[in-house]
Amino acid sequence: MTGSLLLNFQTHPDSNRPISQRFQHLLRLLAMLVTTLAFSLLLINDSFAQNQYSAQSQDTEQRQKYSKAKSLLQQSNLSAYKKLRVSLDDYPLAGHLDYLYHRKYLRKLNHQSLEDFAQTHNNTPLSNKLKRAWLRYLAKHKQWPTLIEHYDETLANSALQCQYAWALYQSGERQQGLDAAKALWLYAKSRPKSCDAIFHLLIKTKSINSDLAWQRFILAFNARQQQLAKYLIRLLDGPQLQAANQLLKLYRQPHKIPSQWPAISTISNDTLHDKDNWLEAKYQLLKKLARAHPQKAYDFVVLLNKKDNDKEDEKVLAKKIISYLIQSQAIKDYAPIPDLYIRLGEPQDASSIQWLLRAHIAQANWQAVIKTINLLPAELQKNERWRYWHYRSKSLSGELKTEEQQDSYRSLSNKASFYGFTTAENLGLAYGFYPITYSPSREHWEKMYNNPYLQRAIEHFKQQEFALARSEWRHGSQSFDTAMLIGSAYLAQSIGWHHQAINSAAQAKAWQHYKLRFPNLYQQQFEQQASKHGYSARWPYAVARQESAFASDAQSGAGAKGLMQLLPSTAKEVAGKKRIRYQRSKLFNVDYNIDLGSAYLQQLNKRYKNRALASAAYNAGPRRVKHWLRRMPQPLPLDAWIETIPFSETRQYVQNVFSFSLIHSLLYSDPIDEKLSTTKDNKALPFIYPNEQMIYPNNIHPTTDNR
Repeated sequence: MTGSLLLNFQTHPDSNRPISQRFQHLLRLLAMLVTTLAFSLLLINDSFAQNQYSAQSQDTEQRQKYSKAKSLLQQSNLSAYKKLRVSLDDYPLAGHLDYLYHRKYLRKLNHQSLEDFAQTHNNTPLSNKLKRAWLRYLAKHKQWPTLIEHYDETLANSALQCQYAWALYQSGERQQGLDAAKALWLYAKSRPKSCDAIFHLLIKTKSINSDLAWQRFILAFNARQQQLAKYLIRLLDGPQLQAANQLLKLYRQPHKIPSQWPAISTISNDTLHDKDNWLEAKYQLLKKLARAHPQKAYDFVVLLNKKDNDKEDEKVLAKKIISYLIQSQAIKDYAPIPDLYIRLGEPQDASSIQWLLRAHIAQANWQAVIKTINLLPAELQKNERWRYWHYRSKSLSGELKTEEQQDSYRSLSNKASFYGFTTAENLGLAYGFYPITYSPSREHWEKMYNNPYLQRAIEHFKQQEFALARSEWRHGSQSFDTAMLIGSAYLAQSIGWHHQAINSAAQAKAWQHYKLRFPNLYQQQFEQQASKHGYSARWPYAVARQESAFASDAQSGAGAKGLMQLLPSTAKEVAGKKRIRYQRSKLFNVDYNIDLGSAYLQQLNKRYKNRALASAAYNAGPRRVKHWLRRMPQPLPLDAWIETIPFSETRQYVQNVFSFSLIHSLLYSDPIDEKLSTTKDNKALPFIYPNEQMIYPNNIHPTTDNR
């Protein structure tokens, strides 16, 4: 702006004489200088950040050397590795190279070299990781005295703890070894194989009596570890053996539980020495009865819950199993829930009431919803979900009459959430979407760039060592306050590490920093796929954002891989239908993953013609969605159908996909959404498209020709 003013004064105001060309050139240079200075002052934080990172980060040559050194180490080319390693002393990941070297040659490692490593590299987690590996090596090679001398309880997992106990026993400290093993005995699940030898000695030396065996048996039984429980039977005697046999027999034959209950109940808690775990075991029996024979469970629990039952323990059990029965039935089918709720004594626990509410929503019984919400604990009544359904039900039933009620309903639209966006659309209001712009202070930039953990995290990220990068970042930011966490999110964003930026923003609860949380990534890929299939690119974007938060290396416990979290079996099937080569190794490739993920979404969209149904199927599977649609008693508004999804994970998933879709469109232009918008104001973008306003049983629309 200052530069523009200077350039406008190229002629003296009191003279018509032209200014010399040389002077004009000087004015232009001055204007450019002032403009640059002003711009620099405005962006001082960003430029400082870039300059700081440029000064402190290592150049491409060092990164290439690091990568080469790793390769040489893997090839066991030690002479070339050591020569290259010397030139990397100042590189932040030099310590990681040393760690890899020591891990490869653990036989050469000793306590002194561990101490030297810790002093040379300011990285306690890496030092601990190396020492743990060394201790495991000592145990594996039966170097008992050295293991005992340098053992560190804080670094040991259960396998190493058992190896330490065995080392004590083998080194002559027999009782100490047995005592150490005894402390590891009481665990609900099987221990690692390294525990077998010392546990065998515990049994052989009769260090495990019936009481200790019973304590572990009941832990295993309650954790549904039947094989371990059966193994432990042989170590029991007396009333404990009798109780254990009864439990296992009834678990195998749950239909006998009601008739055998008196026998179970007469076993003395004093004999069993564990009242709470014994009560839990009885609860596990009732849960098994509920799963195998629901009708028997309903009848039996009514008896347990009778007012004249003077056994308080049984009344506690009855309340727990009633809640479990209602939840189990709701997951199968909502239709019987209102009658079942009354039959089971109208329980007042929050879980049962919320399932009853969803049953009323599934039946579009808005009056019952309004009435039942009043049964919730006060804290839950204030929850956004149930506030929304209180007023939404009044609106749908025509009871939203007073100005106060209407204002309360409108107030829900101020939040950028599924319920806030839905409220705004229902009432024709602007979305409550208020992005925050932010730049970390110079002090915060300095602290972050001087943080050795973050320095290493950035370099690991540049090397595409994502798991190591996340670990270093986690350790480096664990003491950050909210402002520093937000600053670290912007730091991650500045280097293109958007997954970490999203995580840090979430950790800081920086919800309104939308461009941090919803970066416009892979726009070309998403738009290309969307244009092929005729839907908005914001939908597959939102699915990817929900599935992996843009971590291309993401892998779930179930085996789903990559940006859009595709199961290999699903990816293979989709690739076959697309007639392209399936390559499991490419599922972490962004383009390949988006291609297959978008194609799968298109298959689901072709089947359901509704984002809610297709998104639910993407998460929970088409078979479950088919079951939910088959169980629908009548058509429902889309928000009501989503609320009745019985799996909380899928319910939240679908709500997030809708919310993330809209946020993406509010932040960035979308050609398809622009066509659907009724005005140029992007807040008029649809949250729910007109064709998906209602969900119908079996997904059969009234206009569908169902011949």
